[in-house]
Amino acid sequence: MGGKIYPIGIQNFEKLRRGGYFYIDKTALIYQLVKTGSYYILSRPRRFGKSLLISTLEAYFQGKQELFEGLAMEKLEKDWVKYPILHLDLNTEKYDTPESLENKLNGALVEWEKIYGEEPSDKSLAMRFEGTACRTVYAPDGAFLHDTSLIRVPPASTSADFPRPRCASGLPPLHSASFPELIEP
Repeated sequence: MGGKIYPIGIQNFEKLRRGGYFYIDKTALIYQLVKTGSYYILSRPRRFGKSLLISTLEAYFQGKQELFEGLAMEKLEKDWVKYPILHLDLNTEKYDTPESLENKLNGALVEWEKIYGEEPSDKSLAMRFEGTACRTVYAPDGAFLHDTSLIRVPPASTSADFPRPRCASGLPPLHSASFPELIEP
C-alpha cells in the first residue's frame, strides 16, 4: 500500500486516480459490464460505490486512457473510443417539490444542448430530453449515466425489449427507453 491515502468520501474516479489514493481495481468487471452492452439498474444501499462506478464509466467513455494506467482496463481495452455522454447526477440536492426537480433537469438540458445542439420545436422537458438523447445516446455508441438509477452502456443490444423514442433526425435508436423510463428510479 506504501503511503496511499484511503479515499474517504471521494466519489470521483479522476480525482481518486490523479490524487494517488488507494483504489481496489475492479476495472476488469467494468470492462465486462461495458462489453455486454445493455441497461443496468444499480440497486444498492447508500455509500456502496455507485457514484464512483458511474464516475469510472464516465472516464472510460470519455476515452481517458491515462487514468487507467496500471489497472486491468489498460490491458483489456484496445480501442479507447470517446463516446457522447449524458450524465445526470440527482445526488446534488433534495427534490421536495416538482419545481426543484424540473429546475435540475432544465439545468442539465441547457448544458447538454450547448454541447450537442437543440431543436427549437422541442419545448417541454420531455421533448428536449428525447431530442438530446436522439442526438447523442441513441446515436451509435452513446452513453447515458444516471447516478444511482440507470446506466445504458454501449455497444447496445438490438433487442426490442424497450420502447424506442421517435428520433426526428432519423437515427435508428439501438436499444433505448423513452423519457419517463429514463428518469424514474
